[in-house]
Amino acid sequence: MERSAIKYDAVSKKTILAFKFMDKTENARVFAKWLKIAGRDIFTAGADVLIPVPLHYRRLVARRYNQSALLVKELGKLTGLETNFSSLVKFKSTKPQVRFTGQARRKNVKGAFRIKMPEKIKGKHVVLIDDVLTTGSTVRECAKVLLNSGAASVDVLTIARVYRS
Repeated sequence: MERSAIKYDAVSKKTILAFKFMDKTENARVFAKWLKIAGRDIFTAGADVLIPVPLHYRRLVARRYNQSALLVKELGKLTGLETNFSSLVKFKSTKPQVRFTGQARRKNVKGAFRIKMPEKIKGKHVVLIDDVLTTGSTVRECAKVLLNSGAASVDVLTIARVYRS
């Protein structure tokens, strides 16, 4: 299941980009409330653990925080669900997805993620958290790795989704 709290448009883009790149980390609290509402059916169905889409360590050092991890931290407080920040790892540095479209996005992230400590996700219903869903390439690659490492299921929850007309 994929759920997004809002549509990614000119208005939401400003707020999300400020959160992601301009240190407006306090926005995580509001976004987490929106995620809880948008993911109500996912949580009701029996989610076990919240996992953020990880950043490669070089990008994490440059940005100083992973916006998806901040969302997981706040959403974990609101839902009482377990949070896991260490099992899903981005070990391959990739170019920012914003530079690509469609097939190029899939190719860019293919093989970029791995699982550390698969025993922490084995048999669990995972909710994968990210900021924006555009083509779904990143979350699909992450979900594939999680499922191949023993997760029972993976649902995706994002702040916003891009809708093409």
